[in-house]
Amino acid sequence: ILTFEVDQILKGQDLSNPILYLDEDEFLYIGTNKLNVINLYDEDDIRIYENSSEGFNSILNGKIDNLQIVNRNNNKELWISLNSGISIFNINQDRFQNFKFNQRSSRNKFPLGFSSVLLSNNNELWLTNSISGLYKYEIENLDLQKHYIFDINDKKSITSSSLTSITEYNDELYIGSEGDGIFIYQNDSTGFTNINIESGLLSNNVKNFLKTYQFLFILTDKGINYFDFEVMS
Repeated sequence: ILTFEVDQILKGQDLSNPILYLDEDEFLYIGTNKLNVINLYDEDDIRIYENSSEGFNSILNGKIDNLQIVNRNNNKELWISLNSGISIFNINQDRFQNFKFNQRSSRNKFPLGFSSVLLSNNNELWLTNSISGLYKYEIENLDLQKHYIFDINDKKSITSSSLTSITEYNDELYIGSEGDGIFIYQNDSTGFTNINIESGLLSNNVKNFLKTYQFLFILTDKGINYFDFEVMS
């Protein structure tokens, strides 16, 4: 039986709201003001990454608020959302790529952090932000392809910029929002279809999704809905 004294591992770190991410039942990532990587099969394999003032291969300075694994360009990456920007940790190469957000610039590659990231079946990288909405990127060089915002002249445009989560089923994207329910997207031609309390959601405040082979569970601030994909297909 392996024992991890987490209070000792995280000693001296900001524990006001730690973020946990489990990768394939092997590695546990804990995000604070540092990135902690725990090998669950080897109690001696514990790595702690922090910002370096010298800036050499280190994580961005700031508080981690989200973690997500993305398999891109034949590499496994840990995407790290912070209150200062986004760090991408190449797990295979043990190397960071940092994108610090500059509020005075209009040339930021990414928004200030993310609420969720998805690499779709169409090899497109989708990113949601709780303030600025939905972004689509080319996966090779992470060039921005489109920022989806509300267009008063387009009835099929997305009508929320406060997005919380994204998942995919059968080449359709399901995008959760804070205040406007769920948006279903297939392509730019069909646009976005909105599902909300008038459609049967318990609340328009969608917190997260959990997808299984048959069901999509929708966590809202008033309970859980679910879609049965076999009935829908």
